[in-house]
Order: sequence, then structure tokens, then C-alpha cells
Amino acid sequence: MPTNEIRKILLTWNNEPLTKDRWWGAYQAVRAGMRTITLPRPAFDVCGTGGSGIKPFNVSTAAAIVLAAAGVGVAKYGSKSFSSKSGAADVLKLLGVNIDLSPAAIIECFRRTGFAFLYAPRFHPNMRYISEARQDLGVATIFNQIVFLPNPARPYRILGVAGKFQEQLSLYSDALFSEGSVGLAVTALDGMDEVSVGSATCVRQIGAAEKKSYYIYLEETGISHGIPNDVQVKDPEGSADLILKVLKGKEGTALDMILLNAALPLSVARQCTLRHALFLARETIELGTAAQKLEEIVRASRALS
Repeated sequence: MPTNEIRKILLTWNNEPLTKDRWWGAYQAVRAGMRTITLPRPAFDVCGTGGSGIKPFNVSTAAAIVLAAAGVGVAKYGSKSFSSKSGAADVLKLLGVNIDLSPAAIIECFRRTGFAFLYAPRFHPNMRYISEARQDLGVATIFNQIVFLPNPARPYRILGVAGKFQEQLSLYSDALFSEGSVGLAVTALDGMDEVSVGSATCVRQIGAAEKKSYYIYLEETGISHGIPNDVQVKDPEGSADLILKVLKGKEGTALDMILLNAALPLSVARQCTLRHALFLARETIELGTAAQKLEEIVRASRALS
């Protein structure tokens, strides 16, 4: 189907109520053509839906680097930006990472560093024409709510769900369950699709038969309330620059956002309290371990090109 016809369909869908059947049809189409990969040990992925209205730096990507620095396997799945300021692939490339490795090289990079970046176009070749249409449109479509779900490595998921997409949460959970994945969905009360410094955050178990939920209150973490708008960026370059500054010791709201979003999966991996996980995450930055981990990932990914 020509790209212009795909654009027309996506725009039509944008102007119509989203039905469960349409959502599942789009999800099955994305999942059907996905190439999978098996990593040598368990891994986590931290990602979000976007769509909160706030355009922060790549918090989940930075959190993934800290998580890897703490010794937890990471299978970060992502692509270039379609409707946000900066996609995971955009910022990692600017940080020096070779984002488009072969599956064999990805596995070897993971063995060496504990970090794997799974570049979406390589694992979803059938999405090429839809991706071109989405790029041309430059606005969020139904696929913004779907493409991040079927991670080729099937890791434990920390899934950020923007407040506007909460009504689709049961669909996300059922989708993960259908592919044998489990994880946690986080939605901040200020609408952000990550653990926020601006409000309490709701955490829900997803992809499992028994679904539990609880709240993260900043008062219980030792992290001060902040203003998420303070960490907005204009482009991938701004995001990469801010991440590097934080990894080199810059204090403030950006650091707090990274710590909170690394600590949640770290608490699951280490089976410890969130407060202790925050201590461990902060330690990776203060000791320079996170910055060193990024350098390792850059060297390994380039060596494996």
C-alpha cells in the first residue's frame, strides 16, 4: 500500500474513537512480523508511551544506563523519534552508541556490558512503510501506543503509561500476558509516563494473573518535589547533553528523575526496598560507575560494528 494511503488511514483513525478490536488488530500486526532475540540472562526494559504533554529528556534511556551500571541486565528497545522531541535511538547515537547492530552483535554486546539496544526497524522490518507514514505525519497515532509493547527479547517490563492512556492499561497488560511478559506499569498523578518528581506515582502489576497496585510517594523516598517542566529539552542534542551532565555529577531535578526511574526496576531485580534501590542507583553516579558503563557500551557497540 502506498505511503500516502497509509497516512490517510492513520489520520482517519486519529479522528475516530479507538475501539478494542482496532487496537488489538494493530497490535497483532506489529507483533506478527517481529523478529525475536534470546539474551544469555534475564533483562529489564524501561520505556514509556509518551503523550503526557511534557517533553522531558530521555529519562528511561538514562535510567537504563544506571540500571546496567548497577549490574542488572538491560534490553532497551527503541527507535528514532516520530512525534516526541527525542527517541531512544536518537539520544544513544549522539552519546556514541552504535544503535544498529546485528542480532549476534547485540548478544555479544550484552555479554560484555549487560546492556543491549534493540533497534526497532531491525526487528520489525514489516513496519517500514507504516514508519515512513508516521515520520511524515509527525503526530501521535495508534502505533505510538503499540510499537513499544512487543520487545523482541521479552524482558521484565517497566512500562510508563501517560495519564491520557490509562484507559488502555488493561489492553497493555493483556498484550504482555499474551506474549509471556510481565512487569509494572507506572503513571504519575501529574500525567507523566514515568515515576515523577512532581507528584505521587501509581504502580500497577501487569501481564500477570494477579494484579496488585500501590503508590510511590516522594515523601517516603527522600527525593524532593520538583517541577517536571524543568527537565524539558528542545532536541536530542539537549537530551544527550543533560544525560552526560547528570552522569558526571550534576545535581537537580534531572538526577532525581533518573534515580527514581532506575530505582523501581532495581528494587525488583535486587528484591529490596525502593529507598535502598535509590541508594544503589545514586551510588553508581557518585562513584562514576554509570559514566563508565556508558563508555563501555559505546566501546563495545563500536567494536562489534
